[in-house]
Amino acid sequence: MKQEEAKMCKPADDHNSTSETFHHSRPSLDRSQGTLSVCPPPKAAPIRHPRYEKRISIDLMPMTLEEIEWAMGDAKIQEEEREIQEIRERLRKRKQAKVAAAAAAMANAPTSSRE
Repeated sequence: MKQEEAKMCKPADDHNSTSETFHHSRPSLDRSQGTLSVCPPPKAAPIRHPRYEKRISIDLMPMTLEEIEWAMGDAKIQEEEREIQEIRERLRKRKQAKVAAAAAAMANAPTSSRE
């Protein structure tokens, strides 16, 4: 059986040698471009590539240019509002940290300085 496989996996006979290019009148695209092997090289396992699919929803309703501009402007406004909200949250946390630090400093201060 191994001999049969070996025969099958041998490169195809190149009966059309390089001299064929000088003696054959067929166009170069029709001629053999080298030896071909039917079997893959040993230890060549098929490579599986995972298939990643991006699923997006698309509204198929036609939109006018004005509607597209409005939607883009609205998205930009929402993004700016989110940024403003994040800044307000950071300022609130800083203020709380300052109040907590001041309270801790007051608690650790000597009692004579409070009077």
